[in-house]
Amino acid sequence: DHAKPECLKDDQKHTPKTTEDCEDCTATNIEDIRTVHFTLCQKPWVCSNWKTNDLCQNMKERWFRMRRDWEMENLVDWKPPEGKLKPEIFHGYCKHENKKGYLPIDMTKLKP
Repeated sequence: DHAKPECLKDDQKHTPKTTEDCEDCTATNIEDIRTVHFTLCQKPWVCSNWKTNDLCQNMKERWFRMRRDWEMENLVDWKPPEGKLKPEIFHGYCKHENKKGYLPIDMTKLKP
């Protein structure tokens, strides 16, 4: 079942193809997912705020949380980002919707 080892969305309307052999991927617990394709949920760095489904939102939130945790550990003088777009999902890394709203990692602040 592709929903478990690799959670893929099945079509652009976010309606999963459900058969006897394939469960509804959107109902998969995020803790059971090992890898993610953001293609239909939209890449996190696009700062897409359109409502898809809870699994897409949870995957984006997890991605931004992992980025924040990495930055806190690996950047000198880390400060919380100040983006205002849905901070509960984007953790301050999106100022507004679209790629131009994304706040990239400041690689000049990497710890030696």
